[in-house]
Amino acid sequence: MPVIGVHLNTNRTPLTWNLKYPDGDTHSHFSRRYDMNMDRIISILKRNQIAHFTIEVLDGDTEDIHFLIKAYRSPNQ
Repeated sequence: MPVIGVHLNTNRTPLTWNLKYPDGDTHSHFSRRYDMNMDRIISILKRNQIAHFTIEVLDGDTEDIHFLIKAYRSPNQ
């Protein structure tokens, strides 16, 4: 059965993260400031024709949605 959707979130933690406060499982805004390469992750999802997303961002706003749409539509992806 193919994957048709994903749950997508990011954390503001470094690659050597642990789950301790304040850098634990933060579900932060989508950003290019953290070690998680969201552009690459989104490009992998696009390449595999994943088009259904559940995004989980604490205090999420339209900027998070715009980030996802712009990254998905990017010709570099």
